Amino acid sequence: MRYAIVLLTLLAACKPEVHAEVHFARGATAVATVDVADPAGKVGAEDVTVYEPYELRDISFRGIPAASLLDAVYGPKWREAQAIALVALDGYTSVLPVSRFLSHKAWFAFARKDRDDFVLDKKVPRVETVSIAPTYLVWDSVKDGVVRADGDYGWPYQLATVKLTTFAEAFPGLAPPEPGTPDIASGFELFTHHCAACHSIDGHGGKVGPELNAPHSVTDYWQPQWLHQWIDNPQSVRKGTPMPGLPANVPQRQKAIDQLILYLKAKAH
Repeated sequence: MRYAIVLLTLLAACKPEVHAEVHFARGATAVATVDVADPAGKVGAEDVTVYEPYELRDISFRGIPAASLLDAVYGPKWREAQAIALVALDGYTSVLPVSRFLSHKAWFAFARKDRDDFVLDKKVPRVETVSIAPTYLVWDSVKDGVVRADGDYGWPYQLATVKLTTFAEAFPGLAPPEPGTPDIASGFELFTHHCAACHSIDGHGGKVGPELNAPHSVTDYWQPQWLHQWIDNPQSVRKGTPMPGLPANVPQRQKAIDQLILYLKAKAH
């Protein structure tokens, strides 16, 4: 029995140390590199349980509170930025509004509590096991119904670089022409959040849904009231369409639809 205890102790001592380096930048300027798994770091790690949108169940992670880490790296000025670009090891980039980090709680997770390997057994969009190291941005989707309703939006894994940026810098092909208005700017932000994954503007954006601006803008051939209704409730216009309407949890939703249409008009040729 004593030998078994000694063996287990030796195995525990040989367990590899976890490292999770994340590079931080402001635009193109490097700011710092942080090992978020370093127990001697400026911000302490904590355990957090979230509803994980790829495995579709509650999972507990070990991670650093995102807002606290951003404070430690950038100082409080990061809260005045417009957007944060989150870049994975393969270059895939997610861009989130800073307001999301101010309104909801997130963590830079670097370990799972239920297993030694840092992977996900994904069920969506297809069944596969993927490494999520060095870090995985997770959100309070157990207590926060808004985050839960957003599904996997804003959950980048293999996250290695964080950049403070603007939507115009992050989506140069989608940015509206200057000078704009606050409503057009809001419509642009809404488009990048809810629409750009499927739809493109002049070839910039997703390829799942139809192009919206080339060779003619959708605002040219849809009557305004029907375009508004289409964004609000697509199934009320075209039975069986796979397009979802603008999510129900969007604040001031009807105004948001008008802002989206103003953005599309601003981009029209």
